Order: sequence, then structure tokens, then C-alpha cells
Amino acid sequence: MQMLSDWIGMHKAYVMWFHAAHHLTKGTGFAGDHVNLYGKIYSETDEIFDHVVERVLGITNDENVACPSHVALSAVSKLKSYGSPANKPALTIASLALELNKNYIAYLENLVHNCKANQIMTIGTEDFVAGICNTLENYQYLLQQRVK
Repeated sequence: MQMLSDWIGMHKAYVMWFHAAHHLTKGTGFAGDHVNLYGKIYSETDEIFDHVVERVLGITNDENVACPSHVALSAVSKLKSYGSPANKPALTIASLALELNKNYIAYLENLVHNCKANQIMTIGTEDFVAGICNTLENYQYLLQQRVK
């Protein structure tokens, strides 16, 4: 069940990173990056966060997974693996964003695989994760175009 709890931290880290990119973007592409790229990504995935927590609570029935300290520590642990968008040029921020997005897709694919192997994957949860991956793959296109 730890992998499901970690999912909450990973999703929160993703949202936090893109929120920071939204604040820290700069340069000639500022308006588009600020609103239409990073603003879109962090706000849409922030809405999904609530559903991730509720999904994990529903599967595990463990209220500790929603403890704010637990979520924050888990998110910080995940964030340490990714470069900060602070004090970086716009293109570097976009490149870091693309890397994080790719890694989160791989993380979710691994989560599904591990949950199936441990026989805790439900049809609804697999569909939910697939929906998140669909959204992330759309962001992948946007980020790839931004980096070009």
C-alpha cells in the first residue's frame, strides 16, 4: 500500500513544481508560458489531486495517507529528484518541465503494473490513472513544442 501513498506525494510534487514554473517563467514567451502552459498544467492537475487522495483513501482505508505532514514530506522527497525552476532561463524551465512530465507518466505506468502484480488494482482506478496519463500526454505535446 506504500506505493499508493507515494502516488499522493508524487502528484502533489508535480502540481507544486508546475505552480512554481508558472510563477518563475520569464522572457519573450512569458505570457503564453505563464497562462497557457504552466498555468493550465498546474491548475488542471491541482483539481485532480483531490481525486487522487480520495481514490487512495478509498482503496487503502488509511487516513494517514491524507495527513498534510505526510503529503508534504512525500512531495518534498519527490521534488528533490527534479531540478528547480528557480533562477533558470525560460528554455531550461521548459526542458525541466518536459522531463518531469515524462517521469510522471512512467511513474504512473509503473504504479499500474505494481498494483496489478499485488492484486490491488481496480478497474476504476486503472481507468482513472489512464485518464491522468491521457492528460499528461497532452501536456507532453505542449511541452515538446515549447522546447523546440
